[in-house]
Amino acid sequence: MWEDRPVLRGGIVQLPPRVSSKAVDREDRRIRLAIVVHSMMRGGAERQIFELLRGIHRTRFNTSLIVFNSAQNAYPAEAFTDCKVLLKQETGSASFLRRSFSLLVACYRLTVALKECKAQVVHAYLPTPSALSAIACLLLRVPVFIVGRRNMASFHRRGKRLLEWADRFPLRYATAIASNCEAITKEIVEIDRFPAQRAFTIYNGVDTDRFTAVRNPRLRAELGFPVSGFVFGIVASFHKRKRHIDFVHAAKEISDQIPHARFLMIGEDRGTLREIRQYIQTHSITGRFVILEGTAEPEEYYRCMDCYISTSEIEGLSNSILEAMASGLPVIATNVGGSAEIVRHGESGILVSPFAHAEVAHSARLLAKDLDLCARMGRRGRALVESKFSLRSMVEAHEHLYEMLLSGGPRACCSILNGVPDPIEK
Repeated sequence: MWEDRPVLRGGIVQLPPRVSSKAVDREDRRIRLAIVVHSMMRGGAERQIFELLRGIHRTRFNTSLIVFNSAQNAYPAEAFTDCKVLLKQETGSASFLRRSFSLLVACYRLTVALKECKAQVVHAYLPTPSALSAIACLLLRVPVFIVGRRNMASFHRRGKRLLEWADRFPLRYATAIASNCEAITKEIVEIDRFPAQRAFTIYNGVDTDRFTAVRNPRLRAELGFPVSGFVFGIVASFHKRKRHIDFVHAAKEISDQIPHARFLMIGEDRGTLREIRQYIQTHSITGRFVILEGTAEPEEYYRCMDCYISTSEIEGLSNSILEAMASGLPVIATNVGGSAEIVRHGESGILVSPFAHAEVAHSARLLAKDLDLCARMGRRGRALVESKFSLRSMVEAHEHLYEMLLSGGPRACCSILNGVPDPIEK
């Protein structure tokens, strides 16, 4: 199944020895997989974990989900066959001593949980779960330990020595690293000096049945958008790094030349929403905006848009961009992180510089005045997602990685396990 995928940067992977049959239950020969994450809140990494656990072959994998707390769980418990919660309460606002004690307790409980499920493969996501999983896997001699990296370290570590240590510590004991874009994979190899032959890219997957190119005029009317309006949208938490302020600056410039332009912003408030509302009110463009504080059904709102805009100053691989492309929308995105790996400049969208709201406005005016170009870009983006970024492709890539690392013996493979880009036919 994987032989026909092109080798872009490969090598020989030095794999751990084949696991002893004593480590496997005699009545259950499935691979025991444990996924460790902080919580299952509504977020990009959590959504991919949910889809992975929902889609993985149960005849080949016995899965366990281990979370540090359930305070922000956004997914139904019945979606997981085996879910263990290490801490009942969120400890982020507690004192340093209390947080330290909670981490020690979590590390102990994590070790017990992994021992109970007899994990053969542990896949940990994000810094704290990865650091504690490294300790537990070392103590239990777990055959395969994978660190899941989702962020650009050069940005989120900036000026944070403790976070840098927590980020690098598990790499010493990791069998492999799995990131969701080549930009992150290359950074791990170059900055953290992790062996290239053990660094893999598995692109995010999108549910192309849920996110479709079918428009929703009824909801559009309910939101107050005119039939002749051209709607620009963004779906992202109101966090400083998402640069909603650039979206609003661009909206002001767009509105000056395109009277029928409207703007839809959707996301949970992470600290900047008040500032954004004040700016919109000060510049007398409130009537052009609709702001929704989060939604469990983003697919319905993509169907109300004519163009998607991402103004982030940093990204790993944006789920929202992939969802917008799956929804048949042309995309204007800042050229950061892995965005250039999914948005083909001039074909499925337009890439602009970060912090450059004038470039965003210029690109937006170009698209609003050329509906045929919008339609072509939307079709190409949808076709790319269908062929390279499906949920099935994402799940199969993880299954392949787990089985390959556990199978024993050196093996040649490529660094990108799914979503290898091909030229788009015009």
